[in-house]
Amino acid sequence: MPPSISSLASAIGESSIGERTSSVALIELDESDTQDGPILRFQYFPETISDSKSVNWSPKEIPGGSLPLYQWISSGERTIAFQAVFTTDMDFSTPALEVVGSKALWQSLQASGESPRNVDIRSAVLWLRRFMLPRYGNGTQVGTPLTSAPRKLQLHIPGSGIGLAHGGTSSFHDGQDFITAVMIACEVEWLQFFPSGFPRIATVNLSFAQVAQYKGQIVFPAPDSRSDSTVRIGSGEIFPYQLTAAVMKK
Repeated sequence: MPPSISSLASAIGESSIGERTSSVALIELDESDTQDGPILRFQYFPETISDSKSVNWSPKEIPGGSLPLYQWISSGERTIAFQAVFTTDMDFSTPALEVVGSKALWQSLQASGESPRNVDIRSAVLWLRRFMLPRYGNGTQVGTPLTSAPRKLQLHIPGSGIGLAHGGTSSFHDGQDFITAVMIACEVEWLQFFPSGFPRIATVNLSFAQVAQYKGQIVFPAPDSRSDSTVRIGSGEIFPYQLTAAVMKK
């Protein structure tokens, strides 16, 4: 009888399963996708991550047929979603902060190794919500758009293989562990507050849709001969995918 999940967890050790040594990160891209911008590394690795892919088949009813015929239209949206948690033990709005200064306080937290435990949750939410909003230009230069779409991003989940999990090898702008995407949901829930009203714990439910557009080009992810020949089930082999340096390279 094969081992159960619980027995495997006991054998490996709960601490080794629960602790993550890496972090999920968002890398902001500029309007032309040519430069990487600021990076947000989440405080905690998500407890769960959902990865869904749809496909569009159109049923064609045949008179007298026991089943309709199906015409493939397109492969639909791929979405990745998880809940980000932000916490802080420090009330950044206290009067003492006005005397010490936010920069000095942050340097002190970094020196003591406490900075990962203390995030200005307001700033984190503000940074994330920017990916849901357009940007408006002043229109003073000819050819400058008055409205720019919300910026794309690269979602990096180390060790996950999300850049390959669409069923094919990585495209030129998706690596083994990251995809280019747009944010399609950012739902915030404030859970605890300090007496001052400063948020102490918040959760943010995030959803991302993978995109094919990058640097003015369109590249649709798809299976290829390499993925067909290296991903096999049977004869004692389970997904012996050989990741080359080109696939792993960003």
